[in-house]
Amino acid sequence: MNGASKTRIVYQANLNFRTVNPYIDLLLKNNLIEVRNGQTVLYATTTRGANLLNNFRQITSELSEN
Repeated sequence: MNGASKTRIVYQANLNFRTVNPYIDLLLKNNLIEVRNGQTVLYATTTRGANLLNNFRQITSELSEN
């Protein structure tokens, strides 16, 4: 939510750099994450991305309760 570098995303998602690029491109294209430039490039969740994540968690929770 507060932003992560591509390296951190790769390690936390257990992906490799070649695999993560299409995902980042898709998330950027759909305005689910944004780029924050500074000393290092960070990818941060947008409001739209946070809403989608909350909806996904709610649906997952509903499905697991039944």
